[in-house]
Amino acid sequence: MPDNPAASPQNSSSRASSQPAFWDERYQAHDRLFGTAPDPFLADALSSLPSGASVLDVGGGDGRNTLPLAHEHGFEVTVLDFAPHALDTAAAYASAHGIATTALHADVRTWTPQRRYDAAVVAFVQLLPDERIRLYDQLRAAVRPGGAIIGLWFRDGHGGDAYDRIGPSKPDRYVHEREIREAFAADTVHTCAPVDRTVQQGPVLRGHAALVQVHVERGPDEGQ
Repeated sequence: MPDNPAASPQNSSSRASSQPAFWDERYQAHDRLFGTAPDPFLADALSSLPSGASVLDVGGGDGRNTLPLAHEHGFEVTVLDFAPHALDTAAAYASAHGIATTALHADVRTWTPQRRYDAAVVAFVQLLPDERIRLYDQLRAAVRPGGAIIGLWFRDGHGGDAYDRIGPSKPDRYVHEREIREAFAADTVHTCAPVDRTVQQGPVLRGHAALVQVHVERGPDEGQ
C-alpha cells in the first residue's frame, strides 16, 4: 500500500484541528476513533455499486466507511488521508481481510487526482468555503462520467441549540445544499437532502446533528 507525500497549504486555516498532527495524535490515542461501521447513508449508497467497483475514500481516515463494504462487495478502495496512523490502521484492516486497497497520503486541500474511479466518497470533512469549492472540482475530476459522488457534511444551522456539540464549531465549515447543487450543476444530483438525525461513529462523533446527504451521478466530460 504505497503512499505519496503531501504538504498542507500555506493559506489554509492555522487552527490545530486543520493540521495533520492533530488528527494523527487522535488516531493514535483512540482505537478506531470513529468506530468500525460505515455511516448508514453511505453504506446504502455504496451498496448500489457493482461488485469490483473502484472507490476513492476522500479524507477517509482509517477507511471505516468503505473497507467493511469493500470486504462484502469486492470493491477496490483507495483511502486518502493526511494522518499516517489512520492509513496504517486502514492498511492493517485491509491486509487482515484480503481487501484490494491503496493508501494515499495526501491533504484534500492540495490533492489532485491522478486517475479516475467509479465512485468517490467524502464524509464529515470540514473545510473552509474556498477549500470546499476546490474539493468539489477535484471530486468531479476523480470520478468517471456515470460514476457516483457520495457525500455527507454538517450543514448550515448545525450550531443551533437543537443539535449536539459535535463536528465543526464555526459556521464557515457548514455546507448548504445550494452550494452542492451549484458545484454539481453539470451532473445529475439524485440526492441533496438536509436531514436531522443521530450520528453514532466511535467515541467522539456521537449526537444529534444537522446534515446534508448527497448522491450525485457524474455527468459527461465537457464537450462530450
